[in-house]
Amino acid sequence: MDRETVVRRVMTHRPMFVGFILSIVRDYHLAEDVYQETMVRAIEHSDTFENETHLLAWVRKVARNESIELLRRKNREPVMLNAEVLDLVESEWSRMTPMSSQDMAQALEHCLKQLTQRSRRLIEMRYAQSLTGHEIARVTDRKPQSVYQTLHRVYRKLNDCIQRQTASRGAAS
Repeated sequence: MDRETVVRRVMTHRPMFVGFILSIVRDYHLAEDVYQETMVRAIEHSDTFENETHLLAWVRKVARNESIELLRRKNREPVMLNAEVLDLVESEWSRMTPMSSQDMAQALEHCLKQLTQRSRRLIEMRYAQSLTGHEIARVTDRKPQSVYQTLHRVYRKLNDCIQRQTASRGAAS
């Protein structure tokens, strides 16, 4: 899988990944950090994914492990669902039938075009250039909190737009 495809596929499932990570770390900013680090790792391993199912399963596993490791590094006790419940969530998630990759990719492409130039630039810095939120803050001369809030708003806009796009395509079928 090429890097661009990996980014598109993982971005379309962003709300589910962040929610999953949040259930482990219980802190939105930490969840964002883990999601973004997981995205970077997925991009770095893009040539190893056989298909979307393989990619999404790999991202779920890495997100889970990264979340737990982050809490260990911060000497924080994980406040999370126990391992059996996490396994059950992962099992149910893997049974969900996602929309076709092509439809999701088209929706994401459409929605990225709807963003302002500034928002697209932030997404490009974060995912194409693999910059962290703090690095983006330094480059753009903004506070890290401001960058994270803006990225959160952009993700929400993309998610809402993708939901509308996929719903309208589903209704047209």
